[in-house]
Amino acid sequence: MAEIRIDDLTASYDDHPVLVAVSLVVAPGTLTCVLGSSGCGKTTLLRVVAGFTPACAGTVRIGDRVVDDGRARVAPERRRVGYVSQEGALFPHLTVADNVGFALRRSSRGDRRARRESVEEMLALVGLPEVADRYPHQLSGGQQQRVAVARALASRPDIVLLDEPFASLDAELRARLRADIRQVLRSCGVTAILVTHDRAEALSLADQIAVIHRGRIVQAGTPSQLYRMPTNDYVAAFVGDVNVLPAAIVDGRASTALGVFDLEPFSPTTRGVARVVVRPEHIRLRPLGTCGDGQDLPVGIVTRVEYFGAESRMEVSMRAQGATERVVVRMAGEHLPREGASVHVEVVGSVWALP
Repeated sequence: MAEIRIDDLTASYDDHPVLVAVSLVVAPGTLTCVLGSSGCGKTTLLRVVAGFTPACAGTVRIGDRVVDDGRARVAPERRRVGYVSQEGALFPHLTVADNVGFALRRSSRGDRRARRESVEEMLALVGLPEVADRYPHQLSGGQQQRVAVARALASRPDIVLLDEPFASLDAELRARLRADIRQVLRSCGVTAILVTHDRAEALSLADQIAVIHRGRIVQAGTPSQLYRMPTNDYVAAFVGDVNVLPAAIVDGRASTALGVFDLEPFSPTTRGVARVVVRPEHIRLRPLGTCGDGQDLPVGIVTRVEYFGAESRMEVSMRAQGATERVVVRMAGEHLPREGASVHVEVVGSVWALP
């Protein structure tokens, strides 16, 4: 296990900045997901750590070694890094066993018996002990990615880098495979960075998420921190559906179109006009006349209902202080209000103020 430490990293292609002052720490034995849209710089970050792309400034450390400081670089093959690309990039003319054992031919584990034992161990680890003699074209997409992970781990690297390894798979297979690969990484105790544009993937896999936008990391933290306590509306929207509402804040209470609420304990200290975040699943709709217990809930009009089976998504129009706010609501169940119905709107979860 090795720590990855990136400080003030800048990287460019043809004098065009791609990464700007990026800093990130990945603790030993943990998985960090770098989350961002296409073209934001997340793959470039992976390539700089791997040694495929040079840094222009800043430092990259793997364990106690500086592998790039913008002036001198350690060669990729000397960084003890495993790399898994989006398509796996298996050698089509080699068997699965030869693919997994390829990196061992020049290592200290290079004798045939040791190499065979290591290959068998890695294939068993990824759940494919029976495919050693097959060729890549004889495997499914999910199997190919498992083999690619086995190859990356075979040489016992200090870190593993995964570049959207599940992107080409269908949704059901992607969900199964990412859980299996997470378990493999934990079993090996290896430090890993995975880049993705899939927020569900990042939230379900990561010990830490770093959201990157236009070449800069705009927030890093645990999945819960980013989901419950985003630092800006970009992060709030990127990690999940969200309602961002104007609010008047006084003494830790926010007055909004949905009512007046206590802010989360660690919400930024803000007074006056601000914005608050309310997740759609933290809102409930109730028929008119069912408040009870002296509640005085605001009233909205349902403008849209979408049924997805396990849950439904609704849009509600709210009037407050002469303005109209559109609120998104997610609820389970089939007994839903119809479009055009007036309903009470109740917040049952946390409210977070944006700085």
